[in-house]
Amino acid sequence: MVVITAKDIENMNAHFLVEVLDRLAGIFTSMYSRDFGTVSFSQIQGSNERQVLVLLDGVPWNKLDDSAAEVNGIPLQIINRIEIIKGPASSAWGSSLGGVINILTKPAGETEKPTSSISGSYGEGHRQDFRADTSGRAGSLWYYLYAGYQEATALMDSRFFNNTNGYAKFTIPISTDTYANFTFGTSQPDFGVGDAIKSDLKTDCLFRTNFVTASFDTKFTRNFNMNISLNQKRQKTWGTNYTLGLGTWSKSKELFLDQLSDTTLSQGKIKFSWEKGEHKVIFGIDLEQGIIDKTNTNGKYYQSIGQPEKVFAKSDYTEAAVYINDTINLDKFTITPGLRYNHHDIVGDFFAPSIGATYQIGPDTLFRSLIARGFSNPSFAYTKLPGVNLQPNPDINPETIWSYQAGFETRACPYIWVKSDFFYHEIDDTLLRIRKTKTVRTWINQEDKNRRRGFEIEIETDPFYNISLSLGASYVHYSPISNYGSTDSYTYNLGLKYDDKKSLRAELFGHFIDWDYDPINFTGGVKFADIVIDFSIIKKIYSNNLFSSELFGKVNNIFNGVQYRDYVNPERWVEGGVRFKF
Repeated sequence: MVVITAKDIENMNAHFLVEVLDRLAGIFTSMYSRDFGTVSFSQIQGSNERQVLVLLDGVPWNKLDDSAAEVNGIPLQIINRIEIIKGPASSAWGSSLGGVINILTKPAGETEKPTSSISGSYGEGHRQDFRADTSGRAGSLWYYLYAGYQEATALMDSRFFNNTNGYAKFTIPISTDTYANFTFGTSQPDFGVGDAIKSDLKTDCLFRTNFVTASFDTKFTRNFNMNISLNQKRQKTWGTNYTLGLGTWSKSKELFLDQLSDTTLSQGKIKFSWEKGEHKVIFGIDLEQGIIDKTNTNGKYYQSIGQPEKVFAKSDYTEAAVYINDTINLDKFTITPGLRYNHHDIVGDFFAPSIGATYQIGPDTLFRSLIARGFSNPSFAYTKLPGVNLQPNPDINPETIWSYQAGFETRACPYIWVKSDFFYHEIDDTLLRIRKTKTVRTWINQEDKNRRRGFEIEIETDPFYNISLSLGASYVHYSPISNYGSTDSYTYNLGLKYDDKKSLRAELFGHFIDWDYDPINFTGGVKFADIVIDFSIIKKIYSNNLFSSELFGKVNNIFNGVQYRDYVNPERWVEGGVRFKF
């Protein structure tokens, strides 16, 4: 597990979750233009984005129609920590062949005097980001409240972004050992992906996500706990394509394709944890129901090749699971067996076992290994929902994986921390889109196995005269080639930090990617094998026990590096802001 804290995020001067994930070895963030609020998805160790489960307060952020999680609507300010599991985590989490990004929000306050923060930033391209939050206690009610707004109206190639989001968490202590928790969240991104000249299209999108959770925690004894939780997420997504009138699809600017998805996800969970002696056992039951209502509106081009003007589809599914995991501590040796049984009323049953082990070789060195079987359920778009020239296939099976991982973490060398992991993933029933007729495509399971193998390594030095250095590298080899035509993917990170622990923090961060994508898969083109370097700085202006203020600034893409797929990324741009805490 990799952990990112709220302090780590603040030091990055980041606006979106993808900027945080971009810095981690083994995480491949697929951004269309690397711009403010751009569409982005996360892949782990070469997985497809639909195979990575993203959770916020236990609520899956993945869309029901295509299973991918577009994460830029999640406000960074509410995040307390991010836990990332690389490789299949199905024995605990279910459908998560690639891994899990588990986002835990800040706790409700426990003191009568509230603590609050306000921040705002402005950058070129009219890029704005405003945030405010507060936490405290009002009588027996503990609370955390947040509101934010982001906007960018003058980006290149007609791109734009705006998002209004809010979040509230309330905790009610019923007794010393029993708590009730409630959360409410909303995110409303509205953005334009931009003009794709080569494909003669522009794309605008709207994502509307509202969710609510309720949970009940109680401790029966010192070693036996129970958690019951209910949550519901309502999500509406629109994707609208217009022709630019360049002649590929039309000689005038008109509607090309409009897609609307209205989904509701409801979950109920109960989890027991018991700890005694060498064992810590977790047992749980998960229930889930998903409902989707989709409408496609076809423009003149699709109507000219036989598609109706409107296509309506509605479907639902239910899923139930039971799981058990144990952590067995035997001095320097720890074993973590796990097992989950999953039943999905469309794609059937699945067993997901796993076993991991760690061994403390010495006072500064830890060895770890994992063998796990995982799965990812096919999405609604593949099994039930007809699309443009796309016929669903309800008979396809879940993608499955056997994963083998081993690595070590050490501080045996003075002043240096090193972590390395090696992995081999063998995937069966990989989903493949094929041409069924001249104009109609469908999804099938591949007969041949897909294999991904590679490694990731991270190195970080201790501070020397307040300066520390970090390095990261990730490599994946695909056999056969990936969905994007890639045989090998490389990602390198380089960080140089300064922190005097008093009033000044600064960071220079470089990100290099070479993913060997085949340009034929991208109508707008693809360009990698380049480095993007950012510089950020935070200067504390005033601080006492009650109030602090600081200025921060950032220069993005200092040397005009080029990294994009379909939509060209922006060159150097500058921003600055101020933050108050009280």
